[in-house]
Amino acid sequence: MRRTLSLAALLAACVAAAQETPAQVQRWHALRAASPLLPFSGDPDEDAAAFRYESLHSSEFITTARIARGGPVATLPPAPRADIGAARVQTRLGEMTVDRFVEAFPMDGVLILHHGRIVYERYPKMRADDAHLIYSVSKIVPALLVAELVDLGRVDPQQGIERYIPRLAGTDWAGVRVQNILDMASGMQKTGLEDEAWEDEFWASMMGRRPGSTYDEIAAMKRDPQIPQGTDFEYGTQNTFVLAWLVETLWDRPFTDVVSERLWQRIGAEHDADAGVSPDGAPHPRLAMTLRDLGRLGLLYTPSWRRVASRPLVSAAALHRMQFEGRPALLKGIEVELNERSFPGSRIDHNGWQWDAVFPDGTLWKSGFGGQGLMVSPKRDLVVAFFGSWPATGRPEYNRFQWLARQLVERGYFDR
Repeated sequence: MRRTLSLAALLAACVAAAQETPAQVQRWHALRAASPLLPFSGDPDEDAAAFRYESLHSSEFITTARIARGGPVATLPPAPRADIGAARVQTRLGEMTVDRFVEAFPMDGVLILHHGRIVYERYPKMRADDAHLIYSVSKIVPALLVAELVDLGRVDPQQGIERYIPRLAGTDWAGVRVQNILDMASGMQKTGLEDEAWEDEFWASMMGRRPGSTYDEIAAMKRDPQIPQGTDFEYGTQNTFVLAWLVETLWDRPFTDVVSERLWQRIGAEHDADAGVSPDGAPHPRLAMTLRDLGRLGLLYTPSWRRVASRPLVSAAALHRMQFEGRPALLKGIEVELNERSFPGSRIDHNGWQWDAVFPDGTLWKSGFGGQGLMVSPKRDLVVAFFGSWPATGRPEYNRFQWLARQLVERGYFDR
């Protein structure tokens, strides 16, 4: 049965949350769990089948805009390796093969590209040509487009965002450096992982459930005085939205058109993608795409970029900034705990450029709600992409595929 909550009740809870007693906080969490805003329709968090349906049919639940492909499709040649599926890996439910994990757990699709070739591909709960929501994995897309603007000399990451988005002059965003927004260290209102009200308000605005413009909603945000910019990684979609807004402003066209022109038509994408938009045309940004097209996006960060593009779309300078010019001091608290939970026994060096984690060897990692992931190892010319449907993100037995992939990496499966 679908659970519903009136918008008035939700917003009243949002306003009161900051001053609530422990008992009231528990009530707030119950209200939030019952909200029809997470992720879209209000299906129970434990209902993986309903979550999967929404992820594969996002246009039925939200307004979307098309990201058009164009030109020849970039071929991803098959080179299957049976040893990957047969490899025995540790999970929180014990040792099992990779194949067994993919079939038994809420995995929708898995793709591994090595040297630009498909070495492992499975679709246990979807079709290869299905467009699946990638949730927060989408965050790397506006960051990549900003990286291009930096390379073109049109953006200086050390400048305040109001230099590029005049609408933010005179707001609390004024003076917040672009680099701190890229690194989720803007110092703006805490959201997301800290379970505060802004995230629900943002998505309510994006879905037309709050009056006014989403751009105005973002512009009205306040800085958290206890978190100066550039001092702490505070995960929040507001940062990604501002990056997409920057891209729109400098290219003077909708975000989805820029993604189409600067990425999708350049990487030999096999299918169109979709992006959520608000009633006033603001980008979520939350994208839906096929698994192979997500793999093509990942290849841009590897030596095999030539398989999908005629010229590098991630410059050597941009990649170096992402891999080796991060700020380890930003990672603390809950973000460290989540990384350790995802990669037991592995050390994370830093975050940055919307990537959740960067390993000392330069491997990049980005997660998405409900079991989505993209791992890229430029050193090994490796891309691991996957879709899942486990909305109960707090359940430790629903561990992510990234840990399995990291085990294979550390055992040398992709060293040659």
